[in-house]
Amino acid sequence: YVIPYYNILLSRLEDFGIHLEAASNVISKLLEYYDKADTSIYTISLVLDPRLKIQYMKDQIWDKRWI
Repeated sequence: YVIPYYNILLSRLEDFGIHLEAASNVISKLLEYYDKADTSIYTISLVLDPRLKIQYMKDQIWDKRWI
């Protein structure tokens, strides 16, 4: 659930816009942790999750090297 939750949080915070300092700070912190989660194990877990599979990566417009 890690990657989908990061994506949901970032999407909702971006809806607030970058004009809100608090939202901008949270987005920066989430992106910092998101980058740390950029490992093969998360990609593999998405593919193995029967609810998500590769379609999740395509829907989120991931880089082709990850798909």
